This record gives sequence, C-alpha cells and structure tokens, in this order.
Amino acid sequence: QDRAYVVLGDHVFAVDVNSRIVQWSWPENANAAANRLTGQIWVQEHEIKPGQLLVFAATFKAGLVVLEVDPSGRAKPYPRLEGSADITGAPFVDHLAGGALLYVPAGNNLMVFDISSITEVSAPRRLYSVTTQGDIIGRPVKSVVAGRPAILLSDMTGLIMAIDADPRVPDTKRILGSWPINGTQPTTPVCKNEKSVAYVSVAEGRVMALDLSHPGQLLWRFPLQGALGAIAGSPAIGSNGVYVADANGVLRCLDPQTGSERWKADLGSPAVGGPIAKDGRVFVPLKTGHLVCFEEGDE
Repeated sequence: QDRAYVVLGDHVFAVDVNSRIVQWSWPENANAAANRLTGQIWVQEHEIKPGQLLVFAATFKAGLVVLEVDPSGRAKPYPRLEGSADITGAPFVDHLAGGALLYVPAGNNLMVFDISSITEVSAPRRLYSVTTQGDIIGRPVKSVVAGRPAILLSDMTGLIMAIDADPRVPDTKRILGSWPINGTQPTTPVCKNEKSVAYVSVAEGRVMALDLSHPGQLLWRFPLQGALGAIAGSPAIGSNGVYVADANGVLRCLDPQTGSERWKADLGSPAVGGPIAKDGRVFVPLKTGHLVCFEEGDE
C-alpha cells in the first residue's frame, strides 16, 4: 500500500513513500519509551480483519510486541508474545492454505505460532519450537529443500538449518538437513523458488552456494582460498549474476553456477549492507551515507 515501515529508537513509523509524510507512529507520544525494540519488524494485512494491519516488533527481553493498526493509523496493542530470551532475529509469517504461521527467532530457539485466529484478547497458539547450535540471526526464509517446502534458518555459529514448513510433521522429521558454513554470523540466505540453490555470506568475507536438493552439500565457495573484506549483508540475486559487497569497498558479480568472478567495481567506500538487485540494476549502501547504483550489463 505504498508504505514503508521502520523502527527508529523505540518507535515504529509508517511513511508514505510517495509524499514522504509520516502516516503514523507507535507509541503516539514521541517522548514515550516503548520496550526496547531491536529494529526487526514484520507488517502484513490482518488475518481476520480486512483493512487492518498486524505489526510484529521484536524487543530485547520483553517478547514480541503485536499491534493492530486501523486505516487511520490508530494502533491497538494485542497480548504480546512473552519470552525471557532476546529476540535475536526477525519475525516472519508464512501463509499456508487456511492458516498462517509466525516464526520468532529467540536465542537458539525458533518459536512457531498459529496466528490465523489472533485477536485483541488472545495471544496466538504456540505450535512447536526448534533448537539450534547458536543464536538464530536474520530472518527465516521460505524455500524448497529436498522436494519439501522448508524454512531456512541461520545461526551465529555458522550453521544453516532447514526445517519442514508443514507444522503437522512429527518432531522427529521436522529437521530436513543443515549446512555447516566455514565462518560465523551467516547472513539471511537468498534464493529463488524455481532454483534449488541458496546463497549466503559470512562475516569473515566468504560467499557460499548451498545445494538445496542435497542438504549438507555446497555447490561452490568464493573465494576458494582466503577471504574478501568483511561482509555485512546478504548477497543479491540479479538477472546476470550474484552480487556481494564488502568492507573493502568492492562490489563483485559472481557466476551463479560456478561462483567464478565475472567483474568487480570499486565503490570508493565500505559497503554497510547487502546489495539489492532489481530490474537490471544493483544498489549498494555505503558508509559515507551514499547509495550507489550499477547497471548489471550483459551476461
């Protein structure tokens, strides 16, 4: 609906991307201190109230804030999802036939809730949880692993895990596989539904392609030896390559099939987040506060 949602400090803001006017904020009082927000949010249409929004905002040690927002911008808090652990990743909602599942990464636990019938007086029902080696980071990602609809998770220790997206499977069959990564703090995996591969980078400066058809196997790693500069964000999948930007101020285009370097460009400043590829262009945010844009060029 042409809105951008952002957390600044302990407040959530909705901005009209055309007029650049703030449509609403929560809490409404600019001086009011909400629970400490991590900056991670999820915004979507309300599951059972047309025209309303559901906002899920992660906090430090105070659970997940749940808001119902009407078209005028009035926010009504719902019962929050409590938890003693920090919410270390970003909430994510997967819509299934006849329902919706909310995934909440909290420490080394992924908590899964049924939000199909969430109301202002009742918190969503908790379905199950999955434990990982380290704290879960980034946002869970929907994919297909070994022919099954799956959710991909990244944890701080360098493990990418795939769990079955069907909540009805028994706990003994919920984990579909995992990929140990040579590095720490892997980024949120990126993938395209029609491809059986996901791309992930690690803080130390390496990029890997995960074979989603064969859990545990890598298709390639770049570079084969050594490392690039520190990488702060996920790779981007473009029309003509996979793109990664590092703290040394270099943007690289990698071959999606082999991981070989097709070209690189000097950014003039360290990248502070992952690039975005859209409509034949690649956008990279820089430490100087600039956003640079490249044409992908011919394959």
